[in-house]
Amino acid sequence: FYPRFGLAHTFFIVSKFLVLPSNLVNGLLIGSKIIIPFISAVSLSSSFFVKEEWKKVALIVFVLIQFPTNSALYCGLYFFPVIILFFERKQRTNLYWFYILLFCLFLNPYQIAIQGRSINYLIANLSLFSLWALTLLQAINEAWNVENRDKLIRIAHFITLGKFKVI
Repeated sequence: FYPRFGLAHTFFIVSKFLVLPSNLVNGLLIGSKIIIPFISAVSLSSSFFVKEEWKKVALIVFVLIQFPTNSALYCGLYFFPVIILFFERKQRTNLYWFYILLFCLFLNPYQIAIQGRSINYLIANLSLFSLWALTLLQAINEAWNVENRDKLIRIAHFITLGKFKVI
């Protein structure tokens, strides 16, 4: 198995380790091909509402890495600007150390093998999905703030009707 990023690939590799039935694997693969474009659209639209620069870049980079069905491991290099922007920030929150842990798991250089196969790419994928979920949930929370509600309504109106109208 050539290691890659992507939800479909992660499901496929996990199913090979766990010896899951083929109909369940097919369902997971089809589900991942449906859910990733949806999450990508939410991620891209949420990036407009985030105040911190590293989160804006992260939400876009997550889509660049995860949207293709099989994104090669070199695509993880796209994430380095996010890490640099993260460490440039002055504010330290409670989630700061959790983000650092996920970054370390994502960039883990030590090979961890189970049944003679490296599982580093699975750990990298799971940490990347966790980073994406955490950042996306924070972005959605910021988008629902009162000050962004009008902007959000205009974007939703534009997407549904194809033109801007002031409400």
